[in-house]
Amino acid sequence: MTDSSVLTTFKRDVLGDTRLPPTDLHPSDFMMQYLLDHHYGHFETALFDYFRSGWSAWRTFSSVLRWRFGQDLKSPRLLDFASGFGRITRWMVSDIPARNLVVADIFPEALSFQRDLLGVRTAISSATPDLLEIGQFFDCIIASSFFSHIGPHQFPAWLDRLLGALNSDGLLVFSVHGAELVNADQSLYEPTSEIDSLPGERYGTSWVTERFVVESVRALRPSASIRRLPKALWSYQDLYIVALDGRSIVPPLLEPVAFMERAERIPHSRTLYLQGWAFHPTGESVTVDIRLNGAVVARTSADGLRPDVARYFQNHLIARSGWGAQIDCPSPLPGNTSISVIAVAENGLTFPMNIGSLEAIELYVRLRTAQVLADTASAEALRLRRLVEHMRRSRFWRVRESWHRLTRHFRSPDGEAQRLGRDA
Repeated sequence: MTDSSVLTTFKRDVLGDTRLPPTDLHPSDFMMQYLLDHHYGHFETALFDYFRSGWSAWRTFSSVLRWRFGQDLKSPRLLDFASGFGRITRWMVSDIPARNLVVADIFPEALSFQRDLLGVRTAISSATPDLLEIGQFFDCIIASSFFSHIGPHQFPAWLDRLLGALNSDGLLVFSVHGAELVNADQSLYEPTSEIDSLPGERYGTSWVTERFVVESVRALRPSASIRRLPKALWSYQDLYIVALDGRSIVPPLLEPVAFMERAERIPHSRTLYLQGWAFHPTGESVTVDIRLNGAVVARTSADGLRPDVARYFQNHLIARSGWGAQIDCPSPLPGNTSISVIAVAENGLTFPMNIGSLEAIELYVRLRTAQVLADTASAEALRLRRLVEHMRRSRFWRVRESWHRLTRHFRSPDGEAQRLGRDA
């Protein structure tokens, strides 16, 4: 079991002291490794993000399942496809009986880990869709962050194989990277991903348009209903729901999006400054709750003017999304003080943006800021080098260099002697 104060705080401040899922992590869990790299090797933040993202995804998926099957999820048969080492599956078993849950993955060690940890049934996946043999049918198949790695050339075949493993009134729920993320108007693919051991021609990173996805589904199941929910998964990936029986699809509620930019104790650790931004994609109001050792010490509205956030997300509804708080304490705050910073949307859904020890969060924010500044400086240096290279290739630069060579010649001793000779 992974023993961490982060998970203890997560249980208390996010889950309301309800039970945590199994917390063991496999040493080869590529999602944990990816998050460690993403968070500059800061283990506490990576661990928090691992459990937060799994919890967030299952909250979204379970909302879809409850719309379709009712509040009691004891009866639907569910396949968690490309489940990895159980980042999301460990949250599923709190609602879905293990006997009704099958996990499929291409890595045998991931399957055996989940079978031992969660008691679920397993099915080995394949490198190509034509070799996939699940051997049963399901009421719902969830494929989170799988099609986001499948190129457009293989996308329809995988889609057909998963749709074919559903009962006649089944649901397929899957996520993709929208092409808008890279400002593209067509589907794109790059042969790289966080899993180095998989061949790039089969598993990389893709960005697809809504038109491509809808047309792919329509070509395979013309009578099915399909609904796209932009950035509904982790506020990043587009979520698609396909209902084979053609029924109208009710979307789940969306969680807020939030980020903390500053965490600093000054002076003498008695005053705590926090700052960031938070918004809801539909423009509804968002507040930010700040807890120290479990007690709410501040509650602030995310309504400060942040045109930069609105520009970045290309959403004029979120121009007022800034928040900040100054917390004055009667005595110095020790570094091991637990802190939770949680965005709360008007619809009741929450988004924990940071949870952990105060000292660790301060250090992480400083590390992230330093890295961002370093990356910005490197990017600016690269931009300037490219600008100079472009200028060197220009006609203006060639004329400029010729002029400098000429002026240097006449300033040199030989050039001066030639000039004096002509004057004589």
